[in-house]
Formats: sequence, structure tokens, C-alpha cells
Amino acid sequence: MSAAPIACVVSPNRVDQMETFVRAHVERLPTRVRVFHGGWLPELDDQDRALMPGSGLASAAARVLGISPAQLGGRLARAFPGAVRERAVADRLRAFGVRVCLAEYGPTGVAMRGPCGAAGVPLIVQFHGFDAFVRSTLDTFGRDYPQLFAAAAAVVAVSNEMAEALVALGAPRERVHVIPCGVDLERFRGADPGQAPPVFVATGRFVAKKAPHATLRAFARAAATVPEARLVMIGDGELRPSAHALAAELGVADRVSFPGSVPPEAVAEAMRAARAFVQHSVVAPNGDREGTPVSVLEAAASGLPVVATRHGGIREAVVEGETGLLVDEGDVEGMAGHLVTLARDPARAAALGAAGRRRAGELHSLERSIARLWQVMAQAARA
Repeated sequence: MSAAPIACVVSPNRVDQMETFVRAHVERLPTRVRVFHGGWLPELDDQDRALMPGSGLASAAARVLGISPAQLGGRLARAFPGAVRERAVADRLRAFGVRVCLAEYGPTGVAMRGPCGAAGVPLIVQFHGFDAFVRSTLDTFGRDYPQLFAAAAAVVAVSNEMAEALVALGAPRERVHVIPCGVDLERFRGADPGQAPPVFVATGRFVAKKAPHATLRAFARAAATVPEARLVMIGDGELRPSAHALAAELGVADRVSFPGSVPPEAVAEAMRAARAFVQHSVVAPNGDREGTPVSVLEAAASGLPVVATRHGGIREAVVEGETGLLVDEGDVEGMAGHLVTLARDPARAAALGAAGRRRAGELHSLERSIARLWQVMAQAARA
């Protein structure tokens, strides 16, 4: 067998719509990578060709109808029974010469168990968060997880807490690998919190597990003591409108900016201009929680101290008192106190940030994360 087998990354989203840490797998695995996408059971390949037979006809028909091949391919695929679609995916795995498959998210793994088994392709499944914790997801897919775990060559979790949750759901401990997502150390670097003004930056989706309202309340209390403090909240999501309203209600609308979703380069620039990173992650009402938040790793790599909660993989990514300052979930007053401390003590911020950068370089580089993941995949391909 070749030392660098062809790999297939399967994701519900096409490459340009993938989350950063998933796209990194496509772009940086040290082998030829094919991509299947378009739902838990994929409908399209990386050229947006339907995985069902007749993809050439589908492309021609799409041109006549004035729609994209992806749109028509998806419609055609969904017209076939599930078993037929599974066989078609298995046929494409064989036709492309795939020797190992990486399913991004638990539900994708459930859907790919049949095609990979039929094609004789080892299946690696990586869990990222909601797929291990959200109750509605577990209600829908959890009953199929034991069969998935029995069939998978390996299961990847992004934190030790997630690994324990997967073991509790039936994953064999010896097949579970903890591999946090990595960070691009060249892009995220150069912060100088000792010289920066007291600007705090938060990045991430405006969703319940990120608790943006708690971050805002902590900042408002800190700003009452440090009027020159500012907060930049990067991202979008369902809670963003109410966060806007809360900032006004708390009287800090003129000190909080909401730039929305921005490219990674803009996130890195915002971090370079900040005193510290802040994120009040919590267990959401639906059970959702963090794995290891990439934004925390990016902040540390940038050289920023992290102010966050003792939650999920944050406890593994941040060394309390050495690279950041942590509070219990819901402790808004304690978080406000940490913000005041760093606003008033730039030397402390600089020391924490420098330690975070060193630790990110040692443990959380994207190269290290990809290398560890590839080691698991290559071993499965050789088995």
C-alpha cells in the first residue's frame, strides 16, 4: 500500500462553507484529498458532481435549466432511496481509489458507516461539539452511535471532556484519540498587550454556549470602573440582535462594537490590537457545550491573555494564572474583576500573553494537530 493513501474528507458543507478547522483538514493533510459534501450522507464530490450515476447528464441538464450542478445534483440524489445512495457513495469511494475516510461530525459518521463498510475503506470520525453534547442531536443519532463506534477504525475528540462523553456513549476507549484543533501560528501572532489600550476582543458565534450576554454584562461592570475600556465582539448568530439591545440597556453601546463575521485575517488584526481575549462559555440549555474553542487557541497564539470560564476544553487550553484568568460559568462579577485587573495592569497582561504564545507554539500549532490526525488516518489505512 502507498505511504500516502488517497483520503476522503466528508462534510455536510462544501469547502468554501466549511468551518476553519474542518477546511484545514482538506487543505493541509499530507496526501491527496477528495471531498464529499452535501448533507450527512454526501450527495456531491469536490467538483460539485453528483455522486449518483449520470453526473455528466446532471451537469448538462443543470446548464439547460440555469441552475448550478450542485443544486440539481442534490435534487437528483434525494430522489433515490437511502440504500441506493449509500451504494453510489461506496462506488465512488472505490472509483476514486480512497484508502481512508474522515467523517467530520458524528452524524456524518453514522451516514458513512454503510458506504465505507461496503467499499472496504477504514472510517475515522471526528466529533466537534454539538454532535457529542446537544440533546436533540443525541436523540436523533445517538442510538446509531454504538454501531458507528464498533465499525470506526478511530474516533477523534477535541478535548478530554468530549472523549469521556464519547466513551460514555459507547466508544471503545482504546480507539478514542484526543486531538484539539490547531491554530495557524503565522497568521495569529504579534499581539502586544503590554502596550495595547484596554480593548477586549471576543470572537465566535452569537449562540447560547458562547453566552455573549454574560460577556457583555461582565464588560459593563468592568467599564464602570475603567471608563476607557472597549469591547469588540466579532461574529454573528441568533443572539446578536439581543446583544446589541443589551449593550444599549447597560449603557455601553458607545464602547462596544459589533463588526459581524469577518475573515480570519481581520480577526488576527483585531487580536493584535487588543489587551486581552474574553469569552464566557457555558453549557447551553439544550446541552450544547464547547470542545476546545479555536478562538481561545487563536488568542493565545496571538499573544493575548485569555479571560474565560472553566468550561470544556478551555480548562485544557488555558493554564489558569499562567496564560489566562478563569472563572466558573455564570460568575459575571468574577469575570468583570479579571477584566479590571488586566485593564489596570498591562505588565500582567503582557506576561500572561507571552506565556500563552509559548504554550500555543509547543502544543497547539496547526501543523502538530494535522500531523497527529494524519498519523491516526495513515495507521488505519495501513491496517
